[in-house]
Amino acid sequence: SSLSSFGSLRSETESELANLSESDVDFTALSDPGRLTIHLSGDPHEVTQILALYRSILNWVQSDLPLFQPEVMQTTPVLNPDIASNSSLPALCVMVFLRDDNMHGSERIMLCKKYFEKPPWRFHHSETYSDCLTKISPCVPLDFYYTSENLPLWALRQVHYGKEHIRILLFTNPQTWEQMIRFYKHILTKDAELIRNDFCLFTVHSDIHFDIQFALKRLRDDKQPKFLACATLNVRIRNIGQVLSGLCKVCEPMADNKWVTADHDGNTVVLESMGFVDRSAVDVSKLSLFTETNCEDGFYV
Repeated sequence: SSLSSFGSLRSETESELANLSESDVDFTALSDPGRLTIHLSGDPHEVTQILALYRSILNWVQSDLPLFQPEVMQTTPVLNPDIASNSSLPALCVMVFLRDDNMHGSERIMLCKKYFEKPPWRFHHSETYSDCLTKISPCVPLDFYYTSENLPLWALRQVHYGKEHIRILLFTNPQTWEQMIRFYKHILTKDAELIRNDFCLFTVHSDIHFDIQFALKRLRDDKQPKFLACATLNVRIRNIGQVLSGLCKVCEPMADNKWVTADHDGNTVVLESMGFVDRSAVDVSKLSLFTETNCEDGFYV
C-alpha cells in the first residue's frame, strides 16, 4: 500500500545536480569507494545470500563495489519478516540512480524494476511526488522494496543526464534534524553539497562515471525512523582523536583501529581509523561501555 504521508523524496532533480558545489571536495577521501559502507550482521549463510542479492543491483552501476560488508554473529537470529508499522520507517535506504538512454541501453531501468518484483523482494510503500519537472513527463511514484524489516529499503530512480549514483539515505527524526546534519558533517569531515529544510546531501566517493552519496531525509513530525539492528554504518576516518570531541554519544573501542558510537537518533556508527592510533592521546572521557544492540529478528531471504 502507498505511504504517501512520509513526504516527498525529490532527491534527484536537475536543480540538485546544478547546485552541487565542488569547492570543498577532498579528492583523497573521495577516491576511496569504501569510505562509507553498510555492515550486515546475521547468520553467515543468510549474510552471504543477502550480499549476493545486493551485489546484483550494484553491478548495474559498478562491479565489485565494497558498499556492503559482512559482520558474522555468534548466535543465529530468529526470522521475522513483518512490515514495520505505519508510524515508523526503516532508518536506512539505498537508492540506485541509473541512466536509461541510447548509450546505456533503454532496457536497463525495466530490467532492474523486474528484479525488485521477484522474491525475496517485497513491495514496501510508494512515494507520490507533489510536483513534476515538466508537464510532458508524468509523475511516476517511487516504489520502495525490502526483504526484511531489519534491512535497508531499496529504490530505483532514473538519471536523465550526468553521472549515475548510489545513495545511502538515512531517514531522520524531525526533532534531531539539525544535530544529525552537524554530526555527519563532523565524522565525514566535509560540508554538505546541498541542504534543504528536509534534505541534506554529501558525496563520499566520486568516480568518472558514478558517485556514492550519503543523504539525510527529514521525516514528518508524526513519523519516526526505525533503528536497524542488522545494518550498521561504517565510516573511514583519518584520526579517531580528531573526531571524538564532536561525538554526541560515548565511544567504545572494538579493535585497534575501530570504534563504535551512535548518532543523535541512536543509529549505531562504526568509526574506522585509517591512520596510526595513539591511544594515549585519545580523550578517555568520551570512552565508556557501549551497550551493543543484538540483531534479534534476523533476515528474510
